[in-house]
Amino acid sequence: MIHSNPNPTMTNLEIAEFHHRMNRLMRGELTQEERAKLLDKKRNMHRVTQMILNKNGGKNPILEY
Repeated sequence: MIHSNPNPTMTNLEIAEFHHRMNRLMRGELTQEERAKLLDKKRNMHRVTQMILNKNGGKNPILEY
């Protein structure tokens, strides 16, 4: 079972910055550098997922199927 982790407290400035960044992401207003970082992160997540599935006989140990 995965235990829940409470969200850290955020100041109003941090919340506003988060909303600003999410709006830019959702509208696709990213620089080439930001796009490259997101693509690298996506590739790495896919690679790790495949490693986990391969080591567990094609089954997801977290979802148990």
